[in-house]
Amino acid sequence: MNGAYSFAVSIADVFSLLGDEYLGRYGILHASSLQKFLGYMLSAGKFEQHVGKSPAYLIMESERAIPAGLDKNVISEFRMKIAEDINLLDTVFYSIRKMIKEVWGTEWANGEGDHIEDLSGLGKSREQRRFEERVGERVSGTTSEVARRQVVQAGGAGNSTTRETARRAENGAKASSAGTKSTFQEHEGHLRRSYSGELLRLQGELVKLQDWVVHTGHRLVVIFEGRDAAGKGGAIKRITQRLNPRVCRVAALPAPNNRERTQWYFQRYVSHLPAAGEIVLFDRSWYNRAGIERVMNFCTDEEYEEFFNSAPEFEKMLVRSGIQIVKYWFSITDDEQEARFQARLEDPLKQWKLSPIDLESRHRWEAYTIAKKVMFERTNIPEAPWWIVNAGDKKRARLNCIHNLLCQVPYHELERQSLRLPDRVFNSQEQGQGAVESMSVPEVY
Repeated sequence: MNGAYSFAVSIADVFSLLGDEYLGRYGILHASSLQKFLGYMLSAGKFEQHVGKSPAYLIMESERAIPAGLDKNVISEFRMKIAEDINLLDTVFYSIRKMIKEVWGTEWANGEGDHIEDLSGLGKSREQRRFEERVGERVSGTTSEVARRQVVQAGGAGNSTTRETARRAENGAKASSAGTKSTFQEHEGHLRRSYSGELLRLQGELVKLQDWVVHTGHRLVVIFEGRDAAGKGGAIKRITQRLNPRVCRVAALPAPNNRERTQWYFQRYVSHLPAAGEIVLFDRSWYNRAGIERVMNFCTDEEYEEFFNSAPEFEKMLVRSGIQIVKYWFSITDDEQEARFQARLEDPLKQWKLSPIDLESRHRWEAYTIAKKVMFERTNIPEAPWWIVNAGDKKRARLNCIHNLLCQVPYHELERQSLRLPDRVFNSQEQGQGAVESMSVPEVY
């Protein structure tokens, strides 16, 4: 069977068999999306031109063959994650090669893999498959398919000339694999370094902004709105990652209780507003009324209209009192939201992110679109304008959001007082060692 097609089929099977345990452990893209992509690549014959290349090269090249209608972010996410650890890459493809051998020796050798052969259009007799299996056991290595084809083409006599030909082909294939893997590692390493390096630089600027806010007593409110699974939480996490939680805090309010429903609508948000020298990030805000409450019919038409009459004036009042407001809307496409929802459904570590309201939002996509447009039209004021973040690519969205936030605040770097670590004072009569040992956490790891 053609080596490229066997690779395409087997990688999907491996990820299916490994399942949640493997995928959850390493955070690789869920198997269903991978199978869907590989199914397209298999049927379109995109792998055929890359026979003999390394698995890493195939992944890198496969993205270029994606048609316009297929979401590239899904493949990019898979490539970025699997490239984070090249040792993991080798482990995955070792499992794939092992599985190919097992499948060839059972299902395909017994004629039970005809449906796979029909897809590839390269059917072979049972005897030929068994012969290739025997050759494959003698010619080992990551790209021994090239060597196996050399032996098959020579007639399979197994003489010294044929074995020498196979050995030279295998060595050449290994050298090619090493070169393409090196290229792949350099390419992915550059992407990782560019994102990680730029994120670290921006976070350094956020620390300077934090120092300036504390020094000047500035008050800053940043509002994060957007569709479900748009990446608001990820952006907030990167902003707060290296900041002082006593200076920069997150306000993520739950649904209002019975008492709060009887209050002035903005009342429960007022208590979370910043004091001097503080930054507050609202993970959703009073704009819930213009979005989810409107779409899900959690508010009346009168309450909805009153919100638009009050919200601009409320924000103008905050700005006049010295609070700066920056508002972000994270925008994603319908297909991207579906892919992220599906990933959460299949990942036990992310299922907590989904609620019945989130799932219901899929049915009301158009209603959310209408509500968003109305909200922009009626609340985009000069004192607190909206900024729309293209969140189709999570990493680019985070960088763009942080960069824009830094541009909104007139901060500058402050000189830090040089500090010196004092010498430790030793006490020769320390007491209570027994009690301390009895309270120690067991060292399991």
